[in-house]
Formats: sequence, structure tokens, C-alpha cells
Amino acid sequence: MFARAFLFGSLMAAIAPAAVAQTSSALILPEPAQAGTTPPSLVMPLDIPDGEYPLESLLAAEEGRVSLNVVINIEGKAIFAQILTGSGIPRLDAAAKELAAGWVFHPAMRNGEAVGGSVKVELTWKAPLVPARDYDSDVPALPNGAIPPKPISGRAIIAGDYPPTSIRAGQRGIALLRYMVQPDGSVGDIGVARSSGFGDLDNAAIAMVKPRWKFEPATLNGNPIAALRETVISFQMDPAIFDRQKMRCYDRPISATENIQVWAAVVIGRVITRNGRPPTREQLEQLAREQVAKLPPSPNTYVLVRRWTFVAKNGEVEDTLFETPKGLMRPTNPLLQSMQQGAPYLKPKADKGCWYFDPVRVPKSN
Repeated sequence: MFARAFLFGSLMAAIAPAAVAQTSSALILPEPAQAGTTPPSLVMPLDIPDGEYPLESLLAAEEGRVSLNVVINIEGKAIFAQILTGSGIPRLDAAAKELAAGWVFHPAMRNGEAVGGSVKVELTWKAPLVPARDYDSDVPALPNGAIPPKPISGRAIIAGDYPPTSIRAGQRGIALLRYMVQPDGSVGDIGVARSSGFGDLDNAAIAMVKPRWKFEPATLNGNPIAALRETVISFQMDPAIFDRQKMRCYDRPISATENIQVWAAVVIGRVITRNGRPPTREQLEQLAREQVAKLPPSPNTYVLVRRWTFVAKNGEVEDTLFETPKGLMRPTNPLLQSMQQGAPYLKPKADKGCWYFDPVRVPKSN
């Protein structure tokens, strides 16, 4: 299955306020009928539930239109779908073919007998998300006609980016940095717009950006100019990041168009010896191997859904946002209703409630 299990049983969310959005649709295109033949017709409308949207495309805010030729047998079942015009996004095209395989028709008829036939269908993928404008960035826009800076250095994480003292202390948090890309492409002034809650993590985030990041500078009328940018540096530990009873309370979501994840996989356990002596190095290494084997799969095998959930003082979920390349987005109610209810959230101590960073790891589609 390509599309059907993306959201069902994989994500956990409660119902948030209604968000209105134009969702995906499918339409049979009219074609001239052959003499004496009645073309296939729908048993029911071609509705596309929001929960069928390909997850990776949803998180990337990908949309598109696909034209299909669907072949139907004498029982009215779709037995083959051919892409006539693709969307330009392979996973949307593949999901359209997968959906078509489940469609049911009244078969074509000729002289009162069922015969094989085909129909042409145009499927429009429209992401069931609406922008959360109430949390848009307040970074000033570049002047009209300016071209933004482009990164020319990597964003690789190296040993030591997550301070060892912070790992030992169990410190986790998300820092929002604002920095100036100079006309020569280097990073100039930099500051913490929203703290992670820990000075060591904030300083580590700055140390990742200022000396290492390089850009093609922003330009206006062909001349390099300075440009203010922002990025989120997220320091998280696996598996604690997925424990809803250990989540940190934020007064608002912390998000930017660029998100850098710094992970630490924490090995927890102990070695018991019969004589009461401290464990040997070999015993500790064996424990580490056993614990590492239990860690979640490689990031190459899953998608991390960056989700923010607002929990009111009474413990009720009141809002849910997803991070996408187009900013924070609210899912439509049908999309949320297609998700599974998860473990309860920690009841906020703050009078105004809490925003929790509540990511979900979902297996990648094949």
C-alpha cells in the first residue's frame, strides 16, 4: 500500500479548531462515446479523504495535478491506471495510481452486456493545510526585487555540537537564532531571539552558525546587500523526545523556514556483577551494543513530523500545527480526525496553557 497507511495509525493527534481549506478532488473528463456503447460510470463520487494525502508531500507542502487513464473490467473494477500527465512530483503520481486501484464503477455496456472500458480522470492534489498566519515570522522582508542569500556551506552536524555536559544533564530545547548575512556572505551579528532555556545550548547553536555557515549574499539590482535571516536549532534526545510526560512548555511555537536537528541517542542501563565490583570496560561496551541495537531505525527510513500541540490549562488539546517549508500550517479537521488519539499530554502548570513540541516518527513510503 502506498497512500492508505500514511496517516491512519501512524500519527497521534486530538481535534483542533476547524480550518477551512480546499481539499483534493478527482473529476472524470468527458469523452465522446462509441456508437452503441455506454461508458463506465461511477458507483459513488470520487472523494479523496484528507487522510489519503501522501505524508511526505504533505510535510513538503507539495501540490499538483495528475491525469490518469483508468482501465475498468467487466465487473467495474479499476485494474490499471496509466499516468497521462504527471504532476512533476513522483510520489503524488504514485499515490494517484494507488487511489485509482480502489475505485469502483458501473462497467461499460454494449448491447446490454458488460464490457471492458476506460475513463480519463483528472486528480488535483490540494494539501489539507491552511497557513497559521498568527505565528508568522516578524523578520523584515527584503526590499522589492532583492534576491535572498543562498547557503554555500553544508549544515552537517559534527561531534561536540551537542555539548556533552548538556547531554549528561538531560538538557533539551529549541533555540531560534537571528543573524545577519553580510554582503561578503559571512555571518555577522547573531543573537538568540527565543532561548532554548539553557545557556549552554544557546551558545552551542550560535557556535554552529557564526563560524561555519557561508552564503552567496543577497543582492539588489546586482549589488550585494546585508540580509537578516533566522533559523531554528533543535537539541533533542532519543527516545525522550517522544515522551509526552517529559515535554517542555513553550509560550508559542518556535519555527523558521530552516530547521537544524541536533540529536543525541542516550544509552541507559546498568551492568550487574555477582561480586559487587564495578563493571569492566568490556561489560560496559556490551551494554552499549545491546542498547544501541534497540534504538529506532536510521533517519533514512522514516519521516519526522514536526508538530506543535497547544494544551490548555484543563489538559484539553486546542490547536495543532505542522511545520512545512511554507511555514506553520493548520491541518483541516478531516485530516485530524483521520489520525489516531495518542497518549495524554502533561497537564500544563502555566495558567495560559502550553505549546508542546510533539514530533512523530512515521515510516517512509516505499
